[in-house]
Amino acid sequence: MDMLASLKKTSLFRDFPDEELTKLAACAEEYNLAPGSTLFNEGDKAEEFFVLVMGTVKVLKKNREGNQEEVAVLGTGSYFGEVEYVSEQEERVASIQAQEPSHIVGLRHAAVRKLVNEDRSLGFHLYRAMARGLASRLGKTTKDTAYFKAIALRHE
Repeated sequence: MDMLASLKKTSLFRDFPDEELTKLAACAEEYNLAPGSTLFNEGDKAEEFFVLVMGTVKVLKKNREGNQEEVAVLGTGSYFGEVEYVSEQEERVASIQAQEPSHIVGLRHAAVRKLVNEDRSLGFHLYRAMARGLASRLGKTTKDTAYFKAIALRHE
């Protein structure tokens, strides 16, 4: 598999200079998940973030009773696990389970931090791309919260 081409297809790395993306690709690891298999569980130690090269995964979060509920479905080109990277949080905030055969690329936090420290341009591009993605997700969450709050108020 051409790791550089795979990373370039994702929303996170689409606008990266090839030279910087080549450095990231050199420290990437590949994972293939069968449908129903779990990549990681909520509470697991967070040591890498992931790019979904091909496939679909479910994001699962435990509810008050401790049961996992689906909170999102991510498809080809998506990425996840960046919250723990950016916040330096040590534990996963959700679980990831393959919905169909999925090809995933993992980037270890320690290796990426080393690259960022050595190449400030790469760091700038990475954090800008992650900030844009997180801002987009926050905007969607805010919109969804307002929508569901309005529905709840109508049913009181």
